[in-house]
Amino acid sequence: VELFRFYLSFVQDRNAKLPDFRERMTKAYEFALGDTGVRLDFYSTPIWHSWLDFAETREAKDMRDSGLRLDELRRIFRLALQTPKSHIESIWRRFMAFEQGVDKLIAKKQQEEAAKDYQRIRSVSRDMEARVRHLNRDELAVPPAATGWSQRQLTAWLDFIEWEMTNPLLLPPGPLIHRVHAAYRQCLMVMARHPGMWCEAARYLDRASKELEVAGDKAGAAHWAQEAVALFERGKEILPADLLLHFALAEMFEERGRLADARLVYEDLIKNQTVEPTLVYVQFMRFARRSETQASFRAVLKAARADSRTRPHVLVASAMLELFFFSEVCKTCNRKSPKVCFNFFKFGLDTSRYNLDFVFAYLEQLIHEGDTNNVRSLFERMLTSDLIKNDAEGREKLWQRYVEFEALYGDLAGVKNIDQRRTEALKDTYYHRPALNLVDRYKFMDLMPASAESLLALGYSAKERQDRDSQQQQDRDRDGDLEKDRSDEPARAKTAKSAKAFFRPDLSQMTPFVPGQPSAAAAIRRYPALVELLGLLPPAAAFTGPFVPVDMLLPLLASQPMPPMDLQGPGLVGAAVAAVSAAMQSAGGANASAGVGAAGGAGQKRPGDDLDDGAAAGAAGGAAAPAFDVFRARQRLKARGT
Repeated sequence: VELFRFYLSFVQDRNAKLPDFRERMTKAYEFALGDTGVRLDFYSTPIWHSWLDFAETREAKDMRDSGLRLDELRRIFRLALQTPKSHIESIWRRFMAFEQGVDKLIAKKQQEEAAKDYQRIRSVSRDMEARVRHLNRDELAVPPAATGWSQRQLTAWLDFIEWEMTNPLLLPPGPLIHRVHAAYRQCLMVMARHPGMWCEAARYLDRASKELEVAGDKAGAAHWAQEAVALFERGKEILPADLLLHFALAEMFEERGRLADARLVYEDLIKNQTVEPTLVYVQFMRFARRSETQASFRAVLKAARADSRTRPHVLVASAMLELFFFSEVCKTCNRKSPKVCFNFFKFGLDTSRYNLDFVFAYLEQLIHEGDTNNVRSLFERMLTSDLIKNDAEGREKLWQRYVEFEALYGDLAGVKNIDQRRTEALKDTYYHRPALNLVDRYKFMDLMPASAESLLALGYSAKERQDRDSQQQQDRDRDGDLEKDRSDEPARAKTAKSAKAFFRPDLSQMTPFVPGQPSAAAAIRRYPALVELLGLLPPAAAFTGPFVPVDMLLPLLASQPMPPMDLQGPGLVGAAVAAVSAAMQSAGGANASAGVGAAGGAGQKRPGDDLDDGAAAGAAGGAAAPAFDVFRARQRLKARGT
């Protein structure tokens, strides 16, 4: 809105002295408040008032000009009152005042005709205001973030778009699609870095074009199909390396039979050096298998194998596609031959272009075929390979998968043998906890042979199970986050659930705040001397010792006469500190003499007395040691072992 207001101001200043100024300004207002402008924007009311102000300044030289002026004003009012907007009541009042000034009888008739539509638009405006007030339209387009503010903004935009889709204005299909498209465009101005929003907007227009085509509106269907492609293309310019956008666009082309355009999307992605091409090749092979020939599929596979940037996922995908779609059917067993599939896996192992996930995929396929001998052979080969030599976590996962395989398909002797070998290979984990082997031996999928508390006590940390449970929990949280943000009750339930995992204070013991009663801070402020003392003391975190014996300090403080309440001034703290220091010195001398007598006389040297030699030497040098040194007293106590 602010941009179009600036645009109108620019057009007005630039063309003010031209003879066709009014025609130029009228076209500028029609552009600003047209389909490509802010006509459907909720906060466009100031521009409508500006257009009305401009139309009212038109001079009426004769009756014809006066009629044209009235027709233009009525047209602007009619357009302004057709869409919900903020402060629509001000436009309605201005419209009624305008009609009253022209003719009271006509004004009454106009009010009766327009009142029903106005009441409906005003009601929709209030519903719309409740949804757009939470939208931050001035936010910069930044990449997605998992912060509360970003998620709340995304939720608010989705709520607003879903509300527009419910068609509260009861519009026909064409205008409804236009309103939803405008809502998506407003959202994408601040969510331009969210690829999901581009995909949702384009897919909505694609669905809408298909519905219009079914309804017989060929022109509307073609228009919105082009708009869907245009949205994808604009999203690709902003996010040139985002795979989600490109895959969705290629799928839309494939669905509409534009196979050459779909192939071009994949080829452009592969040429982009900033994109990791493994997933692109996988999707490209799927596309070639679905829409083209086997030769085309093999050509894509050949290019993927020649590309040094690809990872073993390409071989796994090609092996599965070959097995299910291009393998020959055995005439005797009526099953597809896995020979070509296994050739891909063997090629990956022979060329060392594999990782642990590739090995697990190969193992799963061998297990599926029932080839237990080759399964064991592959396990033994991988356990001695360089792949897991420096990967402790991968080595543990491979041993665990081996144990699970033997527990499910082997005999008891084989299971115990593998358990023993794993214990020797992973001594740090299993040697001192033999029960861990039993857990892996007896579990099946997510069924565990012991309770969670027992597993925790055993120190069981099955990485696969933890990762799976963590992923499932993340999926549940992600699916429920948007719903939880829309209601306070689920948020409170989530807080109560998380509170069980942490120690929390007993809130029932807290004293409620009562207005009018002095708080602890107010009570401290009543004693200026205490405030001054607290200001002189360093923070508690900065004090690391030596520590004063509190059981000795408190009786000394209690025995000192406290000054009266009305005594003020900085000298009070100094006097109190001096009195306490004198008392501690006298108490220190008495304690020292008592300690010597208890030791049995001056002829015996107690352990720890040599710590005072340094003090005596310091005193001989001219600097007298304090009569009662807290630090040295604590050192003597430590030396005595008390």
